Amino acid sequence: MIMKYIVTKSQYKLIKEQLEREVVKLPRIKYWTWGQLQNYSNENGNQYHIVRENLNIHDVNIPSLGKLIGVTGNLRIKNSSITTLGNLEFIGGFLKVSNTNIRYLGNLESIGGLLYLRETFVTTLNRLKTVGGELDLFRSRIQSLGDLTKVGGDTNLGYTSISNLGELEYVGGFLILEACPITSLNKLKYVGHYLNLYGSQIESFGDLEFVGGDLNLEHTPMSEKYSEEDIRSMIEVKGNIKM
Repeated sequence: MIMKYIVTKSQYKLIKEQLEREVVKLPRIKYWTWGQLQNYSNENGNQYHIVRENLNIHDVNIPSLGKLIGVTGNLRIKNSSITTLGNLEFIGGFLKVSNTNIRYLGNLESIGGLLYLRETFVTTLNRLKTVGGELDLFRSRIQSLGDLTKVGGDTNLGYTSISNLGELEYVGGFLILEACPITSLNKLKYVGHYLNLYGSQIESFGDLEFVGGDLNLEHTPMSEKYSEEDIRSMIEVKGNIKM
């Protein structure tokens, strides 16, 4: 089955900038390994490069991704000593990282698919602005969403140390903030499906305007302060409200 990925305007802009920097686009094969990438890079000069299709980095001890600036498909990193994504700026598909020493996302600005960072030491999303698919940070070490403004799919931040959503404005799927020390939703305006704030410290909806599914406010300061009628006067909730 052929997988197709939609390139956003921001991703296109990045790709265009990379081409102007004499970036090498590697031959199109289904899966690249780190060994293959290194061999190709050594044979063709140590230039900035883009992997077309997918890149798998398994059981490799490296500190960073060197001069890799883009992956048009998926990027999997597993069982590696890597600590940073370095110069990497965009991923057209998903990013799955597990059992690594990674702490920094480096220059990464956009991900077209899923972002999975449960089993890492990452505490901030840094420059990352958009995630086209799901954002799974459940029980992770994440403390800040950095420059993130949009998530196209479901977002799970449950049982993390997230205390605010920073620049986040849009979540296309559900949003889970269960048991988080968050007190306000800040600039968030839209949640496509249900919003779970169970057991959080939420006191304000911030700029929130719309929730496309149920809203769970059980065991929160807001459930003690406001009625369901009050809540519906503040924001549009398409589903049920649990107080």
